[in-house]
Amino acid sequence: MTTPAPDLSPLLGGRIQRIAQPLPHVILLELYTGRAQNIWCSAHPQHGGVFVVTRRLSNPLRPPVFCLWLRKCLLNAVLTEIQWLHSQALELTWTLQTPKGPERFYLVW
Repeated sequence: MTTPAPDLSPLLGGRIQRIAQPLPHVILLELYTGRAQNIWCSAHPQHGGVFVVTRRLSNPLRPPVFCLWLRKCLLNAVLTEIQWLHSQALELTWTLQTPKGPERFYLVW
């Protein structure tokens, strides 16, 4: 990914309240941090990156299977850590409270 992410530190502690996949290479995560904020996660080969956006795109009537899987795994997870692995790889760590205790998920762009 060649596009650097903006400063995402204000989103720390935000809880995922909505997950959408408006385009084949894009996941939109809506976090609640006192107000709703959207993170646009693009895996596009030329225009990939993580962005904070202000508007939503319309979603397909039937969400793709990957989107459904993300909802199952990440809905209500809290953003607990953000770190650069190297100059072009960003890791977002999410923690979800489950009956077995906290589970951590890592998303890398």
